[in-house]
Amino acid sequence: MIQNAISGLRGVLAADGGTDLLTQAPGYLLRVAPQHLDLGRVEALAQAARTQTGLGRPDDAAQMFQEALRVWRGPVLADLVESGAAWPELAAIRALRPAIQEEYFDLELRRGRHREALSELTDACRAEPHRERLRQLLMLALYRAGRQHDALQLYRLARDATLQDLGLEPGRELRRLEQAILVHDPSLHLPPPEPASEGENPPPGGRPDPHGGAHPAEPGFTGRAAGALPVHPAVAPGTVVERRLVSIVAVALHAEPDQDPEEVERRLREVTLAMREEVEQEGGVRAGSAGPIILAAFGVPSAHDDDAARAVRTALAIRDRLRAPGNPAASGKNCRIAVATGEVLAKYAPDRTGYPDVAGAAVNSSVLIASAAPPGTVWVCDATREASAALISCVEQRTTHPMWQVEALREAPALTSRSSAAAPFVGRESSVDLLCRQLDQAERGARPQLLTVLGETGIGKSRLVLEFLAMVRARNGTRGRPGDVTVSPGPVVLVVRAAGSGHDLAAGILTGLIHLGHDHQLTHPAPAEADITALVHRLAGTGELGQRLTSWLARLPAGPRGRIADLGKAFHALCFLVERIAANRTVVAVFEDLQRADEQSLEFVARLSRSLDPAALFILATARPELFAKYPMWSSTTHNSTVMTLPPLPDAAMAQLLDSSSGNGHRNETRQKSILAKVGGNPLFALEYLAEIGNGRFREGRLPDQVRRVLAARLAKLPPDDKAVLKDAAVLGRCITAAGIAAAGEYGDDRIDYLRRCLDRLEKLQLLNRKSPLGTKDEPAYEFSQVLVREVAYLEMPHPQRAEKHRNARRHGAICRRAFPRRRPPGI
Repeated sequence: MIQNAISGLRGVLAADGGTDLLTQAPGYLLRVAPQHLDLGRVEALAQAARTQTGLGRPDDAAQMFQEALRVWRGPVLADLVESGAAWPELAAIRALRPAIQEEYFDLELRRGRHREALSELTDACRAEPHRERLRQLLMLALYRAGRQHDALQLYRLARDATLQDLGLEPGRELRRLEQAILVHDPSLHLPPPEPASEGENPPPGGRPDPHGGAHPAEPGFTGRAAGALPVHPAVAPGTVVERRLVSIVAVALHAEPDQDPEEVERRLREVTLAMREEVEQEGGVRAGSAGPIILAAFGVPSAHDDDAARAVRTALAIRDRLRAPGNPAASGKNCRIAVATGEVLAKYAPDRTGYPDVAGAAVNSSVLIASAAPPGTVWVCDATREASAALISCVEQRTTHPMWQVEALREAPALTSRSSAAAPFVGRESSVDLLCRQLDQAERGARPQLLTVLGETGIGKSRLVLEFLAMVRARNGTRGRPGDVTVSPGPVVLVVRAAGSGHDLAAGILTGLIHLGHDHQLTHPAPAEADITALVHRLAGTGELGQRLTSWLARLPAGPRGRIADLGKAFHALCFLVERIAANRTVVAVFEDLQRADEQSLEFVARLSRSLDPAALFILATARPELFAKYPMWSSTTHNSTVMTLPPLPDAAMAQLLDSSSGNGHRNETRQKSILAKVGGNPLFALEYLAEIGNGRFREGRLPDQVRRVLAARLAKLPPDDKAVLKDAAVLGRCITAAGIAAAGEYGDDRIDYLRRCLDRLEKLQLLNRKSPLGTKDEPAYEFSQVLVREVAYLEMPHPQRAEKHRNARRHGAICRRAFPRRRPPGI
């Protein structure tokens, strides 16, 4: 019976090919071809990757290493391991994966992709805590990404773990790397790329893309072993073409008719230099010029939800810099500056190198307004004024079109109909209770407590802080004098909005310390040197320590924008002052928008939370989720650290918010249900829709500009491939599959596996949700997690792209019929 069964089994295996069942005493032996085993495929791909590395093809090698690592789907032979089997071969296979990871990450760092590898490298180190080579690579990647503190903190954690678990010091190479990071050894910098040899042929071009640019050629390797996994190339086009909401800054230099042309050229060059520095400081880019008018763009290729405010701040900074008495250009009085906001067609490279090419009415408007504005002023269009109304004060100018002259930035954001502070506080009572409990714990234990509130833009972080601070002040019997260190009945509050510059944050902290006990404002007038001296003398005395701290802080208010010398000493002095105050009084230190802070600023906040002296200090930080992408070790900065993520508001709370914020004449049940379905529990989005209704501009399918800016900023952070797939998904609509994406984008069936991985990443980013399987378990279907995300992705595509992708998708057949309803959804 056994022989008959073996004979039948051999017939089945022969039909498959590559697998034999041999008779071998004392039984039978199953012999499988290497390419039919996961282990064989991994070893073949890894060896092929090493070959490509030796041939000078790092891109192909990296993709093969990635394919080799993707073969792992869990622990090796997990069912046998659970039964207690422990074989030497099993240990060798387990060690193979981290060894390949080390080769792959080393190659990625040599390719200059240290930022892109950080997330995967961090996960690999967590899975293999005692692989020192992985630790070295992660420390080097962090250092090259400008995060020296994280790299050194990682070494300290590795050293503590090694001593605790093994009783050993880290290896020599890891110790050498720590010393090299401490002294900023030049050998740690990325080496320059080697020039191609004269006889080297360029890679063949890929097939042309119907929307401009070209798909990259599909890489491969000669003599690929049978059964090896194919390498899937990128899907993003060679040139990205998008419709974007941007703010354009135009600086026009006026020249007299008889002025020497060389003098005009020199002044134009000086103005261009000043403009470039100020624009880059706020995250904008140069966008070309039109004669004597220089242009800059905010919102492309990178995007922020406050691009209009950034553009206005930049315009004012350029104006002030050019008309300063010591300015060598001496041309500030002759410059006219304008800011216009609107939709443009933008073209840029996927790697975001070079200047984008923008075209649209906003560009023309900025040039016309700059030509009409008086010298030495900043004028903005009505859309710019509306988008930044909470942060600037303007005066309307009587012209044929609504224009506004900017007078100054507000000391504190003004309340508008769109401000969350103007709406009722609903649905977050338990979150406020948690903040109060953390404050009580800091007071009772006299130990610093750090609470980080995470949430997407508009989810209610700032409003939560305002409600918490109102409760803190309500139970505070009296306010102490500024800088007083005597015992007070209640906490004092220090509120600072984090900025991209460490100098700005340090100056804000110093100003807040001097104004402790005053009514809360987000900003205060810059302190005078006498105020700084008085504060330091009250807290540190008039001796040598007080004099040294005063010298470290004296330059902060007047320091150059963005940095000063010895900024680390200034932060050290500020930390000392805060600790001295917290030793006698409860201090609530609030840091808002911490994801914008630089390395030194984050280290300052972490240093406060690690204070060893008894201090009643409660540190409340708000940030968007990208804080952990920038600073993955944040939650481990101290033992007293808590992270709280704000979820979307439930429908009942959102309905209550809409009811209380709607006027009697704007109540509409059908419209309210439509808004609730769109906004996905985001209070800011709901208030933006209500503002559109109040202004009489609401219509079904129209997206409020601020909602579009917020979501566009989120999508702009996606890798080019994932964003290209998301746009194709917007065309498919309600039923998104890898096959449908391949049809809409004409990628070909050979890229299906790669598209599935893109969809999986988008699901992890909570942009897509997985639906019930479509057809088979191997082909899952997705839908957008929020209707507005789909609308923004769709709106960014130019009309010819949309039309062609729709035509491609209709040829897809059954899935396409499920994806497209008979009636087009709103906004699509």
